[in-house]
Amino acid sequence: MVPTTTRIHLFRHGAVAAPYAGRIYGDLDVPLSEAGEAESWAAAATLDGQPLQAIVHSGLARARHLAARIAQNHPETPVVLDPALREIHRGPWAGVDLEEIRAKHPAALDAWHVSRGLFAPPGGETVQQISTRVRAAIQRHASAHAGGTIAIAAHLWVLRSAACACEDGLPLHRCAELEIPTGAALTIDWPAGGDSGHRPRRVANV
Repeated sequence: MVPTTTRIHLFRHGAVAAPYAGRIYGDLDVPLSEAGEAESWAAAATLDGQPLQAIVHSGLARARHLAARIAQNHPETPVVLDPALREIHRGPWAGVDLEEIRAKHPAALDAWHVSRGLFAPPGGETVQQISTRVRAAIQRHASAHAGGTIAIAAHLWVLRSAACACEDGLPLHRCAELEIPTGAALTIDWPAGGDSGHRPRRVANV
């Protein structure tokens, strides 16, 4: 039996402001650049004319901005805050220049690069940890809007976690290989009942 699914339009926010280029910012609340604001408008426009049952965002300003743009053309659709969809937590590395991290923690930075995120910075999240919380959050929203369509404004590692959960997804140790530009989206049909026998299916890729 084919399960009831919820269509998820999962967006990565627009580009962040220039001072954060070359930095690991993770779940810091950093601003968008002008280009990032334009990307938000363009991303939101892809949903014009499509009915939505909910617009979900992580609460961080860059995702909240995109959700607000989507909501402008969907004024009757509820906008929902879900902090479980925040970007991966980088611990004390958040907001720090990569060269500074290399000078202070060279072994830890090398381990992080080699593991492609399976090794976490001290006090930060691993790929496994963000994947667990993201999949659970998306499942809640899919179940709450079974058979409908929702938009989620989120972050790179949120999209990577969702993509790796799909039936054609990469294993977690290769999750970092997924290149997803700012302003891009994944469209996924997610089983609304959480049936472990059926995995989400990507309908459209970036």
